[in-house]
Amino acid sequence: DSVSVLSARSGASRDTLEGLDDSGRSHDDEVRGVDGAISALRKAALRAEAQRAYSLACELHRQGKAADAVRKLMPAVDAARQSGDLGTEGQALARMGLIYARGNRHQKAASCFRSALKAAKASNDATEKSTALLALQGLARAQRALDNGDLAEAADREAAD
Repeated sequence: DSVSVLSARSGASRDTLEGLDDSGRSHDDEVRGVDGAISALRKAALRAEAQRAYSLACELHRQGKAADAVRKLMPAVDAARQSGDLGTEGQALARMGLIYARGNRHQKAASCFRSALKAAKASNDATEKSTALLALQGLARAQRALDNGDLAEAADREAAD
């Protein structure tokens, strides 16, 4: 049989596997475990990348470099989404909304604030409440600037709750 031929060629006998640990885990289980570890490492790296980009964007914004800050916030949002870091995603979107609002780009600001609010509400992050409040307040201001008084009042009411 082919096992005998292979054993004969390799110099191994059929009982050389006797002393190996038989944990019951298959090769597929081992591969899934390695893939899971790689996936966890990738998520951690993406989360760190998102947080670094967000911090740099905040510094650029403080320096008055709004366009550069937005250019850093966009990849921060992407990395945060890919890693499942809803807290950083919400913070980055809220910051982007602030920048757009100050640049009188109220439609973009409102969109960022709505997305920030959605991420903040879905997050279990410690910053969730402050991000949600910032997003609601920003959304209310943006809606007022867009002459959407009813939507602005709704955001104000939700912020007050």
